Amino acid sequence: MENSGTQGWAILALEPIPLADLQARPARDPEGLKVLRALMQASSAKRLGHLREQLALPGTHRHLLPRLTDAELDRAAKAASHDAARIPGGMPNAGYYALDRLLGKAFTAEMLSGQRPQAPQLALGHAYDVKNEGARPAPVQADAPVDAAIEAEGALAAGKIWRHKASGTLVRIERIDGPTVYLDSGDRLSIAKFSTSHVKHTAQQAAS
Repeated sequence: MENSGTQGWAILALEPIPLADLQARPARDPEGLKVLRALMQASSAKRLGHLREQLALPGTHRHLLPRLTDAELDRAAKAASHDAARIPGGMPNAGYYALDRLLGKAFTAEMLSGQRPQAPQLALGHAYDVKNEGARPAPVQADAPVDAAIEAEGALAAGKIWRHKASGTLVRIERIDGPTVYLDSGDRLSIAKFSTSHVKHTAQQAAS
């Protein structure tokens, strides 16, 4: 299962489940899947809204996560636990990486460890291009320039208000620790993921 280049990363050694197989399986209630909820930081009943928002996240196949078997979810949990100490953000980010890996998302050791390669968009963008033709790979490919522009504006800083593109929910940045953005909602996202799923909230938007 593990190939050259995984460098001991359990998440990279996970075998993706063909999307066609997942789509052919019956849907399960995510609220009853304890391991899935734990991996998605939604063990508490108060976090069920976060769970459903993540499962409906545009541009991903996360809506198929409840179709993973208990054994597959256990494998993801073990891989995430194994790698968590080496991943910025720890277990919360490791859990999502393991789940996305089972859905076919391409990762590298540099991406997991937070050491962004010169052109990370090639690996990510190509993976979603092939696996997810109906989604938009362009935002992923534009990670690096989008991050630079946002940081230059000073919008990516503690106390700033952002809006989730899909739901319209407003969130405040509590702090930024390395490549991870911590929100007042309790969510933790990589800067790349945050800047593609959220947009800076302006006074003009608030008035409209």
